Formats: sequence, structure tokens, C-alpha cells
Amino acid sequence: MMKYLKMLKIASLWFIFSILTGRWIRSTSSAATLKSPKLKARAKRLLKLPYGLYDLTGLQPSSDNTQLTILVHGFQSKGYEWCAPIEELQSKNLPLVFFRYNYYQYADDIARQLSKELDKYLAAHPHINCLRFLGHSYGGIVASSYALQKSTPTLTIEVNTIASPLAAFNRLVEKSKLKDATHWPKVDSKISWHQWRTVKSEDGIYKYFGADPQEVEIPNSKITVLPKDFEDNRIGHNRSIAWVVQCLLSYDSNENKLENNGDELTHAEAAS
Repeated sequence: MMKYLKMLKIASLWFIFSILTGRWIRSTSSAATLKSPKLKARAKRLLKLPYGLYDLTGLQPSSDNTQLTILVHGFQSKGYEWCAPIEELQSKNLPLVFFRYNYYQYADDIARQLSKELDKYLAAHPHINCLRFLGHSYGGIVASSYALQKSTPTLTIEVNTIASPLAAFNRLVEKSKLKDATHWPKVDSKISWHQWRTVKSEDGIYKYFGADPQEVEIPNSKITVLPKDFEDNRIGHNRSIAWVVQCLLSYDSNENKLENNGDELTHAEAAS
């Protein structure tokens, strides 16, 4: 009974969230993208996966690939927003997993499920020494909750939150240790955050808010405000994933070829 009451409470929070924005939370992909039969088929397969952690590369354990990338989708994900980024990441033949979960739960409950799944994966791949999370929207809160639960991590943890409403952390985490969700405490040096924020006016969800729910202060974190558009496409709530993935792959290869890499801010600049 308690489990269903929790699910009802989360559903109610997101219902209020949607009403306050004046619209239901839904995919904000372009009409042309949504009409692609190939993309629809891939997205459908992705979101039909049972809850759990899925290996997207099928790589054999190798000491050459010590970083695992974990993709964590958002609330009511339709899958479309992940298809192109997944193809980009798969082309690099690096360890890659996708976490499918029931989003009608508190983020800390989901994070504990993720922890169990990752423990199994890491036991089979002991050479992994770094976890790189790409958490979109609510997925950023799930990934952050996972990292905060690991107060003394044995691995290096890199949390990339993409268009994530981190200011709502305490409302979406049942047992939050944060006294103030907008000002986070210092954490273990093995854990780092990179906040990838959309431009509020271009984000199909956050533009209806009075304050930008992406704006929080996390000590020693990086903050990148994404450009308004890229290659003639508006970078909104969902398209942000593809842009961030291209950036990370560019950084990893030391090419950094993107024409517009967004604006990296200090905390003072972000608050102004």
C-alpha cells in the first residue's frame, strides 16, 4: 500500500508541475523528427524495455575502456530524444548502458534501484574505475541522488545533468539530505557535477516558470548554458541531449570542433 501511495504522490507532484506550466509535459522534438518511421520504431523499442539496466554496446571486459557512461532518461520520456545520441555514443565503441525505470517514484528510491543494477554490472566489469552519468531532466535528479548516496565512493563519479530541474531536488527526493536545494554542500572530491542548462526562454517546459529550476549552486561544479540553436535547430528541452553528447565526445577526442560551445559560467555569473 505504501508503495502505491508513493507513486500517487509523485504522480500528483508532476501533475501540479504540468498545470503550473500551463501544459502537459510531453516530447518537444520537432514535427519532422517525430514523423520519421525509423526513429519512431527505435524509440518504441527503447521505451518497451522492462525496467532495468541495459548494455548498449555489448563490449567484452577490457582494461582499455575504464569509463562507463550511464544514460538516465527523464519523466515521461518518449525515447525520441535519446535515439541520435545513443547512435553517436555507440559509434565510439565505449562501455555504454541505458537505465530504464518507473518514473512514478521518488528519485532516491530510483537511485537505490540503479545502485543495485550498477553493482551487478561492475562486479562483472571490475576494470571500470569511472562512472559518467548523463541524466536528462528528472534523470539528472536520479543521477545526482545516486552520487549523493555514495558519500565515500570507490569510483570516480561524473554527473552531467542536462536540462535538469535541480532546484526541485528536495520535492522529488523523499529523504533528501540537502537543507537547501539551491545551495548544495561540498561532497567527496571523487564526485563532480557538470550542469548543462538550456536557455530558459527556449526550453519548452521551463519558459513558463517564474524562476529557472535549473539554477542551483553546487561547489566546484561546471556550468554550461547551451546556445539557443545549433545547425538551424532550436535547442530546447529534449534536443539538449544531442548537443551535450556531441560536446562531450568532442572534448574527449580533444577536437572541440563545435562552432558554438555555449557559455561556461562561474557561480557568480550564473546567479546574475
